[in-house]
Amino acid sequence: MEQICLVCRDYSAIDKFAKRFNLQNLGKLSELGDKCPLLTTEGKMLDITVLYAEYKSAKEQHEIDRELMRICSKIETQEGCSQQLKQAEETYQEAYDAYFGLLQTPENLDSDAEAKTEALQKRLKRLGEEYENANNQYLQVKSFIETNKLTNVFGQQEAKFKESTARVEELGRQFQTMLEWIAQSLWKLAVKEHIFHFNDHVGRARLFFTWVATSIIFDNDVKGQGDREDFRGPYDSLGTGREVCRGFAELFKELFDAVTKAFCGDYHWNPDLKAKLISGVSRRDVRHAWNAFPCNNGLTTWKLIDSCWAGGTKEHILREPGWFVQSNDEFLLTHLPESNDQSAITIEAFKNRPLVVPEYSCASRFMINILSVKPQDATLKRDVCVFEFSLCCPAAPKRQFFIAFKSGSGSVTEITPFAEENLRWITKINLKNAPKDPSCKVVIITPVFDTEGTVPFYDHKEREVYVWGTKNKLIIDTRFEFLAEWSIAK
Repeated sequence: MEQICLVCRDYSAIDKFAKRFNLQNLGKLSELGDKCPLLTTEGKMLDITVLYAEYKSAKEQHEIDRELMRICSKIETQEGCSQQLKQAEETYQEAYDAYFGLLQTPENLDSDAEAKTEALQKRLKRLGEEYENANNQYLQVKSFIETNKLTNVFGQQEAKFKESTARVEELGRQFQTMLEWIAQSLWKLAVKEHIFHFNDHVGRARLFFTWVATSIIFDNDVKGQGDREDFRGPYDSLGTGREVCRGFAELFKELFDAVTKAFCGDYHWNPDLKAKLISGVSRRDVRHAWNAFPCNNGLTTWKLIDSCWAGGTKEHILREPGWFVQSNDEFLLTHLPESNDQSAITIEAFKNRPLVVPEYSCASRFMINILSVKPQDATLKRDVCVFEFSLCCPAAPKRQFFIAFKSGSGSVTEITPFAEENLRWITKINLKNAPKDPSCKVVIITPVFDTEGTVPFYDHKEREVYVWGTKNKLIIDTRFEFLAEWSIAK
């Protein structure tokens, strides 16, 4: 895939718009955008949770009817088993009569009598086994029918099954209508409010990326993880607001494609302008799924994104927007596709490859070019070491970055600031002075913004707070984001 840098773009207006009309605020979308096509008898927008409750109930009834169909088909199976048993019995009886007829008729005992007798014995044994099998099958079916007191209701149950199937399909169509309305109404309203241009595919992708990440919570209670075969699907995602990785990816694709389906003719878009759902594994050693979307109408540039890792597990927040702006090369450090045409690395090498910027890092959020972080060796010798990295875009807002030692308990000591030199951030420390604790790591950190928008930093050695370009007395104890880490050789 061709690499593309999207870091320098300001997505704040798109993100704000997506959160404003997320899944928990569809009523506002119906008021300001296109009216929802699914209305109650009072003319109000149909509550998506009510629709989902009906859909889930219909699916459960459909499965019950399916099982009853299977049971009732046993009744018709009984007739077939009975006929099979009768045929086996008749064939066996014919062979039995022939065998004893040969033994009891002296004129048939010629020179080949011994061979004929042996052949009839073998045939009789085989037919006896066939009869025994047919009899056992017949008795099993008969016992099942008698135990469950079944009557000949196959036709009635077949009609019920068709009825429940039609109900599930109808509610599925309503859910699809709701999903397409959400996608198309969001897109049209965003264009109307000049959030982005109608032909801006990157803006559209960011809209649905943020909408999914802030609408759906990762479901830790569901058995299995990631790209599960039994994931629930986009309708369940909308109905419950909870999903696993594949559900996030499916929902993004459905939303993105719904706009393409509706408007590609009006805006001369390529009808193949659809998102891709990619399955594979993550560095966390689990099955996973993510998306790729076309950045232009010619389908020549594709961007990899992960709305699942961008969202929250407890609240509706855009926790890690970096999974939209990472370059494809950076993205593939932590995501290995099943159809591995984008990387020659094996699964074993992928999982065991040491990374100085782990997948849980916030480096992309702060616009650090992950591939530029040095040293690239994950384990460092106890010697003087130079650390450096660059930002993805020269226009990125300035922040404070520091190198430090992190103990196994998470405490940070020996903090040294980075200095900026020609768009690169560089610092040097002597690892001979590192703590002897084997769990100690060398880390790049950055302080979290405070409520006033400044960047305070607490120096544990000098007991002072550093604000960009100045020093003040201790104001608060700062939280840090960890961006990269190295182990230290013994």
